[in-house]
Amino acid sequence: MAEAASGRAAMYDLLLDVFVSLPGQALVSEIRDGRFDALVVACSELGGERLRDGAGLVASYRSYLSIEGPEKVLHELSVDRTSLTGATWDRGLRPPYERLYTTGPDQGGTLLSAVQSFYRKGGLLLEDDAVEPSDFLFVELDFIKRLCLREIEVWSSGRDGSATQALELQFLSEHPGRWAGAYCADAEKYARTDFYRGFLAVLDGFIEAEMAYLED
Repeated sequence: MAEAASGRAAMYDLLLDVFVSLPGQALVSEIRDGRFDALVVACSELGGERLRDGAGLVASYRSYLSIEGPEKVLHELSVDRTSLTGATWDRGLRPPYERLYTTGPDQGGTLLSAVQSFYRKGGLLLEDDAVEPSDFLFVELDFIKRLCLREIEVWSSGRDGSATQALELQFLSEHPGRWAGAYCADAEKYARTDFYRGFLAVLDGFIEAEMAYLED
Protein backbone atom coordinates (compact mmCIF):
# COMPACT_ATOMS: atom_id res chain seq x y z
CA MET A 1 0.00 0.00 0.00
CA ALA A 2 2.89 2.36 0.73
CA GLU A 3 4.36 1.58 -2.68
CA ALA A 4 1.05 2.33 -4.38
CA ALA A 5 0.76 5.64 -2.51
CA SER A 6 4.32 6.49 -3.55
CA GLY A 7 3.53 5.90 -7.22
CA ARG A 8 0.37 8.00 -7.00
CA ALA A 9 2.23 10.85 -5.29
CA ALA A 10 4.86 10.74 -8.04
CA MET A 11 2.16 11.04 -10.70
CA TYR A 12 0.59 14.04 -8.97
CA ASP A 13 4.05 15.56 -8.65
CA LEU A 14 4.66 15.10 -12.37
CA LEU A 15 1.35 16.74 -13.28
CA LEU A 16 2.07 19.67 -10.98
CA ASP A 17 5.56 20.03 -12.44
CA VAL A 18 4.17 20.12 -15.99
CA PHE A 19 1.31 22.55 -15.39
CA VAL A 20 2.52 24.79 -12.56
CA SER A 21 6.19 25.29 -13.35
CA LEU A 22 7.11 27.66 -16.17
CA PRO A 23 8.66 25.72 -19.07
CA GLY A 24 12.41 26.10 -19.40
CA GLN A 25 15.29 24.58 -21.31
CA ALA A 26 15.35 21.76 -18.76
CA LEU A 27 11.84 20.71 -19.81
CA VAL A 28 12.78 20.76 -23.48
CA SER A 29 15.80 18.59 -22.71
CA GLU A 30 13.69 16.18 -20.66
CA ILE A 31 11.22 15.77 -23.52
CA ARG A 32 14.05 15.19 -26.00
CA ASP A 33 15.85 12.76 -23.67
CA GLY A 34 12.75 10.64 -23.13
CA ARG A 35 11.93 11.51 -19.51
CA PHE A 36 8.23 11.17 -20.26
CA ASP A 37 8.52 7.80 -21.97
CA ALA A 38 7.91 6.18 -18.59
CA LEU A 39 4.56 7.95 -18.59
CA VAL A 40 3.46 5.83 -21.55
CA VAL A 41 4.30 2.66 -19.64
CA ALA A 42 2.59 3.82 -16.46
CA CYS A 43 -0.57 4.88 -18.30
CA SER A 44 -0.69 1.59 -20.16
CA GLU A 45 -0.58 -0.26 -16.86
CA LEU A 46 -3.35 1.88 -15.38
CA GLY A 47 -5.51 1.40 -18.44
CA GLY A 48 -8.17 3.79 -19.67
CA GLU A 49 -8.53 5.29 -23.13
CA ARG A 50 -7.91 8.85 -22.00
CA LEU A 51 -4.67 7.91 -20.28
CA ARG A 52 -3.38 5.94 -23.26
CA ASP A 53 -4.33 8.59 -25.82
CA GLY A 54 -2.78 11.36 -23.76
CA ALA A 55 0.42 9.43 -23.17
CA GLY A 56 0.65 8.77 -26.90
CA LEU A 57 0.45 12.48 -27.69
CA VAL A 58 3.12 13.30 -25.13
CA ALA A 59 5.42 10.62 -26.54
CA SER A 60 4.86 11.75 -30.13
CA TYR A 61 5.91 15.29 -29.23
CA ARG A 62 9.52 14.13 -29.16
CA SER A 63 9.50 13.78 -32.95
CA TYR A 64 8.42 17.41 -33.26
CA LEU A 65 11.52 18.50 -31.36
CA SER A 66 13.70 16.85 -33.99
CA ILE A 67 12.51 19.28 -36.68
CA GLU A 68 12.18 22.49 -34.66
CA GLY A 69 14.79 24.51 -32.79
CA PRO A 70 14.72 24.53 -28.97
CA GLU A 71 14.02 28.27 -28.81
CA LYS A 72 10.85 27.93 -30.89
CA VAL A 73 9.73 24.89 -28.92
CA LEU A 74 10.29 26.65 -25.61
CA HIS A 75 8.32 29.68 -26.76
CA GLU A 76 5.41 27.52 -27.93
CA LEU A 77 5.36 25.54 -24.67
CA SER A 78 5.49 28.71 -22.56
CA VAL A 79 2.63 30.37 -24.45
CA ASP A 80 0.57 27.18 -24.35
CA ARG A 81 1.04 26.54 -20.65
CA THR A 82 0.25 30.15 -19.72
CA SER A 83 -2.88 30.30 -21.86
CA LEU A 84 -4.20 27.02 -20.45
CA THR A 85 -3.58 27.58 -16.75
CA GLY A 86 -4.00 31.35 -16.63
CA ALA A 87 -6.59 31.62 -19.38
CA THR A 88 -8.69 34.73 -19.72
CA TRP A 89 -12.29 34.96 -20.75
CA ASP A 90 -11.16 36.70 -23.93
CA ARG A 91 -10.27 33.33 -25.45
CA GLY A 92 -13.46 31.66 -24.29
CA LEU A 93 -11.72 29.18 -21.98
CA ARG A 94 -12.64 29.31 -18.32
CA PRO A 95 -9.52 29.26 -16.13
CA PRO A 96 -9.12 26.16 -13.91
CA TYR A 97 -10.93 27.43 -10.82
CA GLU A 98 -13.64 25.21 -9.41
CA ARG A 99 -16.09 28.03 -8.80
CA LEU A 100 -16.21 28.73 -12.55
CA TYR A 101 -17.30 25.17 -13.30
CA THR A 102 -19.60 24.20 -10.44
CA THR A 103 -21.26 27.21 -8.84
CA GLY A 104 -23.33 30.26 -9.56
CA PRO A 105 -21.87 33.74 -9.09
CA ASP A 106 -23.23 34.00 -5.54
CA GLN A 107 -21.93 30.62 -4.33
CA GLY A 108 -18.19 31.13 -4.70
CA GLY A 109 -17.68 31.97 -1.04
CA THR A 110 -19.47 28.83 0.10
CA LEU A 111 -17.35 26.70 -2.22
CA LEU A 112 -14.08 28.24 -1.05
CA SER A 113 -15.07 27.61 2.57
CA ALA A 114 -15.85 23.98 1.78
CA VAL A 115 -12.48 23.46 0.06
CA GLN A 116 -10.60 25.18 2.86
CA SER A 117 -12.41 22.99 5.38
CA PHE A 118 -10.93 19.93 3.66
CA TYR A 119 -7.49 21.50 3.75
CA ARG A 120 -7.74 22.14 7.47
CA LYS A 121 -8.99 18.62 8.06
CA GLY A 122 -6.02 17.29 6.11
CA GLY A 123 -3.56 19.53 7.91
CA LEU A 124 -2.82 21.81 4.96
CA LEU A 125 -2.91 25.54 5.60
CA LEU A 126 -2.38 27.88 2.66
CA GLU A 127 -0.14 30.86 3.21
CA ASP A 128 -1.84 34.22 3.47
CA ASP A 129 0.17 35.40 0.47
CA ALA A 130 -0.54 32.31 -1.64
CA VAL A 131 -0.47 33.13 -5.35
CA GLU A 132 -3.56 31.07 -6.19
CA PRO A 133 -6.85 30.66 -4.28
CA SER A 134 -7.82 27.36 -2.69
CA ASP A 135 -10.09 26.24 -5.57
CA PHE A 136 -7.35 26.43 -8.21
CA LEU A 137 -7.16 22.96 -9.75
CA PHE A 138 -3.48 22.49 -9.08
CA VAL A 139 -3.79 23.58 -5.46
CA GLU A 140 -6.44 20.89 -5.09
CA LEU A 141 -4.19 18.30 -6.74
CA ASP A 142 -1.29 19.32 -4.52
CA PHE A 143 -3.51 18.63 -1.51
CA ILE A 144 -4.16 15.08 -2.71
CA LYS A 145 -0.45 14.59 -3.33
CA ARG A 146 0.26 15.59 0.27
CA LEU A 147 -2.32 13.10 1.47
CA CYS A 148 -0.58 10.41 -0.58
CA LEU A 149 2.70 11.32 1.12
CA ARG A 150 0.96 10.97 4.46
CA GLU A 151 -0.30 7.57 3.35
CA ILE A 152 3.26 6.44 2.72
CA GLU A 153 4.25 7.33 6.28
CA VAL A 154 1.21 5.66 7.81
CA TRP A 155 1.43 2.40 5.86
CA SER A 156 5.21 2.23 6.30
CA SER A 157 4.86 2.46 10.07
CA GLY A 158 2.50 -0.52 10.11
CA ARG A 159 -0.60 1.56 10.78
CA ASP A 160 -3.85 1.58 8.81
CA GLY A 161 -3.99 4.29 6.17
CA SER A 162 -7.60 3.70 5.15
CA ALA A 163 -8.79 6.87 6.91
CA THR A 164 -6.44 8.94 4.76
CA GLN A 165 -7.65 7.15 1.66
CA ALA A 166 -11.24 7.88 2.67
CA LEU A 167 -10.41 11.58 2.90
CA GLU A 168 -8.76 11.45 -0.53
CA LEU A 169 -11.84 9.83 -2.07
CA GLN A 170 -14.23 12.24 -0.40
CA PHE A 171 -12.25 15.25 -1.57
CA LEU A 172 -11.89 13.90 -5.10
CA SER A 173 -15.60 13.09 -5.28
CA GLU A 174 -16.76 16.46 -3.97
CA HIS A 175 -14.22 18.67 -5.71
CA PRO A 176 -11.76 17.93 -8.59
CA GLY A 177 -13.62 14.77 -9.60
CA ARG A 178 -16.72 16.87 -10.27
CA TRP A 179 -15.19 19.40 -12.62
CA ALA A 180 -11.59 18.69 -13.70
CA GLY A 181 -12.83 16.56 -16.61
CA ALA A 182 -14.87 19.45 -17.99
CA TYR A 183 -11.89 21.77 -17.74
CA CYS A 184 -9.57 19.27 -19.45
CA ALA A 185 -12.03 18.65 -22.29
CA ASP A 186 -12.47 22.39 -22.88
CA ALA A 187 -8.76 23.17 -22.55
CA GLU A 188 -7.80 20.50 -25.08
CA LYS A 189 -9.67 22.48 -27.73
CA TYR A 190 -7.42 25.47 -27.05
CA ALA A 191 -4.10 23.65 -26.56
CA ARG A 192 -1.54 24.53 -29.21
CA THR A 193 0.94 21.71 -28.59
CA ASP A 194 0.52 17.95 -28.43
CA PHE A 195 2.56 18.04 -25.23
CA TYR A 196 -0.06 19.94 -23.24
CA ARG A 197 -2.97 18.45 -25.17
CA GLY A 198 -1.66 15.05 -24.18
CA PHE A 199 -1.12 15.96 -20.56
CA LEU A 200 -4.64 17.35 -20.29
CA ALA A 201 -5.96 13.95 -21.39
CA VAL A 202 -3.59 12.24 -18.96
CA LEU A 203 -4.78 14.47 -16.14
CA ASP A 204 -8.42 13.69 -16.92
CA GLY A 205 -7.77 9.98 -17.19
CA PHE A 206 -5.65 9.85 -14.06
CA ILE A 207 -8.35 11.45 -11.92
CA GLU A 208 -10.82 8.89 -13.25
CA ALA A 209 -8.36 6.10 -12.40
CA GLU A 210 -7.83 7.55 -8.93
CA MET A 211 -11.55 7.56 -8.22
CA ALA A 212 -11.86 3.93 -9.31
CA TYR A 213 -8.80 2.87 -7.29
CA LEU A 214 -9.98 4.55 -4.08
CA GLU A 215 -13.52 3.28 -4.47
CA ASP A 216 -12.20 -0.27 -4.80
